Amino acid sequence: RFWVVLPAEFLGEVPYTLVSALGTRLAEGKLTLAPSAVGTEVDFSQPMNNPGLYYLLLRNQGRAMPLKLLRQ
Repeated sequence: RFWVVLPAEFLGEVPYTLVSALGTRLAEGKLTLAPSAVGTEVDFSQPMNNPGLYYLLLRNQGRAMPLKLLRQ
């Protein structure tokens, strides 16, 4: 599980794509961030079942925000 803190421009429904370090698409969906929330918790335990580096790409209002996630 990860706690993701997003800038104010990413409020509401935020589409995401989770990919492996090799670029394999593992999951897609939407995170919902309420206006009063600072961040949101995400559970990628199923698609991130092996230790390693993963990338989470968030998109909203024409902006993209890539995040690196490390599973130990």
